[in-house]
Amino acid sequence: MNVFDRKVVLERGQLDFIRKAAEAGADGIEIRKELLSESDSLLHLKEELTRLDMFTVYSAPSEVWSEGGRLNSYELVKVFGEALAVGAKWLKLPLGYYLHGVSELAELNLFLKDYKGIQLLIENDQTPQGGKIEHLADFFESASKIEIPIRMTFDIGNWHFTGEKPESAFSRLREYISYLHLKEVALRDGKIHPTGLSAAKHAGWRMFQNRTGKSVPAALEFPIQPHERLKEFIGLARENQMEG
Repeated sequence: MNVFDRKVVLERGQLDFIRKAAEAGADGIEIRKELLSESDSLLHLKEELTRLDMFTVYSAPSEVWSEGGRLNSYELVKVFGEALAVGAKWLKLPLGYYLHGVSELAELNLFLKDYKGIQLLIENDQTPQGGKIEHLADFFESASKIEIPIRMTFDIGNWHFTGEKPESAFSRLREYISYLHLKEVALRDGKIHPTGLSAAKHAGWRMFQNRTGKSVPAALEFPIQPHERLKEFIGLARENQMEG
């Protein structure tokens, strides 16, 4: 959903843009909580997603761990409920303030047992608490030891916002990745901005998609103007996946 103009999506609602994504050839879409407008109904979104047979990811900016390393239980109940309401198979959230030895992983594991129909994905975001390699690696390694069913959304562009190298992050976290966010970045006016995928044969984004394998879904996560180019970028990513 982030490929579309944020202001327009908030004004018109996400329903119409689900259709646009499907018409451009997308297999699924990521519904964004922060882009839900007053006109959006989770039930109506679900009906349209079902009609179009679109795989659904629900994304929310709600951190799993609040400050102090406590499980953000109240917020998690809300976003898992919303994910169920929109028919999502996956729920993508940022890590938040996980603290080794303080955060109760067993509590998270118990919580997830009530939502076995939804796969929780943790994304590396653009914050110090949720976008550092070692912090995320510590969490995933600790969670895997007690077999918590959590996987990772690997955003190849977000690492630049936290001063990390995407290649190093991929090497460290590869075994946990189940979903890719594809984008490139550029420096403009001293700030990092997401940009479209280069069609060059040796573009950096291709390596990440190829090394994760054909079974790992990828999403476009950069603004596309005009929207008619969405089909072009979907085709580019799909072609690379098939060749990888």
